[in-house]
Amino acid sequence: MSKRNEPSSGSRIPTCPITKRRLLILAIKPMVIVGAVSGSLIFTLIVALYFRYGVLTFYEHILIGFISALFICFFITGLCFPLAIKGISIINKQEAFFGFRFDDEMKRKQVGNIDFMCEEWFLDVNLCRIIALNRRYIRELIANKNAPSPKLAKVDMVLSDGSTLTLTGARYTIKKLELWYESTGTDRD
Repeated sequence: MSKRNEPSSGSRIPTCPITKRRLLILAIKPMVIVGAVSGSLIFTLIVALYFRYGVLTFYEHILIGFISALFICFFITGLCFPLAIKGISIINKQEAFFGFRFDDEMKRKQVGNIDFMCEEWFLDVNLCRIIALNRRYIRELIANKNAPSPKLAKVDMVLSDGSTLTLTGARYTIKKLELWYESTGTDRD
């Protein structure tokens, strides 16, 4: 690839290096915001119903509104949490297979952003999905034509440990992953 995100020799370590915990937070953060906004709207609606109908006391409306807002916030956040956890579990498998710590590896590579590519690593976070793959972990990449929607794409991978993985993500991210895989060649350590 012509454009790399590798740090230059004179750059310093970023103030906030990428860790598994930070990836998880960055993956679910948009849905937490959506959940909070939706919960706030529900809360406002329930309190407004008090002023319109006044069936319950004001404090009962506040309590029902608060509980409903929390439920909506946690429900919406809970929808994206399994998607992010799948990415973390793939990182854990790579750590066990290669015997390194992801956090230390990212610190060594001086990775501070979530959109990172180099010869060894592909890292991206979008649509609540975490994609963090070491090049040596992918034995073969196979395009999957069964896309769940026009904005999503799938790719099948044969991994170095012999297992297979179907990865779903934003179409542009999967395309970027395929280009990265092709550009890094087939020779691995």
